[in-house]
Amino acid sequence: MVEISIMIEGQNGLNWPYWKQLSAEVDQLGFAGLFRSDHFTNPNPPDLDSLK
Repeated sequence: MVEISIMIEGQNGLNWPYWKQLSAEVDQLGFAGLFRSDHFTNPNPPDLDSLK
């Protein structure tokens, strides 16, 4: 059986309230996991919310 996970960029406006909502939806939809990139900021402005 193939398991599918979700990977998102964490520096493009992702904050903790949105992460909590997103993780609940990913779980509810039955995905195997939720992962984020290891980038903490964008290389160029504007700096957006990020999980730090």
